[in-house]
Amino acid sequence: YPFIHFNEERRVYQMIPETNEASDVRVYETAEEKFPFGWALKHKPLPGVKFVDTAAVWHSDRFWIYTTQLKDGPLSGMKWTMRLYHTKDLSDSWIEHPKSPILVSDDKIGRSAGRPVVHGDSIYRFAQDGTNFHDRGVSVLRTVVLTK
Repeated sequence: YPFIHFNEERRVYQMIPETNEASDVRVYETAEEKFPFGWALKHKPLPGVKFVDTAAVWHSDRFWIYTTQLKDGPLSGMKWTMRLYHTKDLSDSWIEHPKSPILVSDDKIGRSAGRPVVHGDSIYRFAQDGTNFHDRGVSVLRTVVLTK
């Protein structure tokens, strides 16, 4: 992290850095000609809640955003809650999927371990094993069907 994406239509770079200590998710943008400098806050799609490892993947005409919600308290021994959102543009409103949260209190696969990728018609999300804080192992999870 941070998650960085180039928006070809608007010709801007978009970045989602780790901002859980600020209790929100933030989207920053910079013009193509200013990259990697010139970042400005563009949007706070998820204010007032602590999230970590927020990353998006473009699939089926929209971004699918995986993010892990933190609960109050120390990180060690914490159970992770994975939430799923979608949007056409990262700087627009994010819509929570009706089945979200998709994982609750799951310290084995409830926290992402990098950027999701698309291969064929499937999305692959990497998950870190947080049973002993983190870095215990990584799993690869395949999403076959994803609808609004």
